[in-house]
Amino acid sequence: MQGWPDTPFPPKRVHKVGERLLCESVDGALCWLDGTSLEVVGDPTQPFPGRITHAFVEDDGGAPRYIGLWVERELRAARMASLDLQEPLTAGVERHELRASEQEEPGVMQVAGALWSHPLEAEPLGLVSHGERIAFCMHRRGIYCIGFSSEEHWRVPLVSWPELAPVPDGSVVVCLVSAPAPDDADGVERLWAWSAGGGWSVHDWENGALLDMGSLDLRERLESAWVSENGEWLLASAPERMARWNPGREPESVHVTGPVNDALWIDGGWSCAGWREDLRWNERGLKRKQRPEIGMALLDHEEGLMLLDNIGGWSPFQF
Repeated sequence: MQGWPDTPFPPKRVHKVGERLLCESVDGALCWLDGTSLEVVGDPTQPFPGRITHAFVEDDGGAPRYIGLWVERELRAARMASLDLQEPLTAGVERHELRASEQEEPGVMQVAGALWSHPLEAEPLGLVSHGERIAFCMHRRGIYCIGFSSEEHWRVPLVSWPELAPVPDGSVVVCLVSAPAPDDADGVERLWAWSAGGGWSVHDWENGALLDMGSLDLRERLESAWVSENGEWLLASAPERMARWNPGREPESVHVTGPVNDALWIDGGWSCAGWREDLRWNERGLKRKQRPEIGMALLDHEEGLMLLDNIGGWSPFQF
């Protein structure tokens, strides 16, 4: 299969929005793609001069909204905002304008075209939603839960794992995921927080109460976590390991060539966008096939599973 058009910038993520795709660049720009042809629709737009560290699309009821976290680390500026995806994307201020504004009155300039936009007092470290609630974490501050109109529901302190004290930044949260708690026969969704050292905590979505916690020996710093429909976790660690974990068992760890940027649970196993390799990991073991570029995102396309690489090229996933 040949001839798929490139994205207009080095990409980071793609989100399905009806019959379209919303593509993010590594520098924080957004653009629309046709969901079938993958052609670019309109010009790339940067709503805020910072990188998008975390984001998701909520498309319940036909009124899609994009919730994102923008961070400009050099200027220590961070924003959380909601965009109405039924409206055109709006270009924001330039970086030099943000710099001048932050020096004069921090937090004034917001994400352009947003339904709401708020400055954050610390670096955001995770973002996830469940139902009508959004949870995010801020470094050394806590975990916060808000609604889609940005009204606050609760906030709780960060958990620390004493056994991870010898690990540098071992208790720093790196991602949030919504999934049932271990041994929960009812399958009730809970909020999971994962730390760099392999610590995990489970919280009640209603009030943030801590329900369970523990830690895993992952050997390297955890960066990302995904969970399957049957409760199996895929844990990607920097720079060269990933693990499968079923609660109640020891994690199974393997060596890979570099970071895993995306993963999907398909047909009883994990399909992973790796560092110049496509990975397929199931009960029969790990299979890998090399590719010339770095895999950034996976797309369940009508032509089959597609991979988007770091230079903006699309190609079929090799498994």
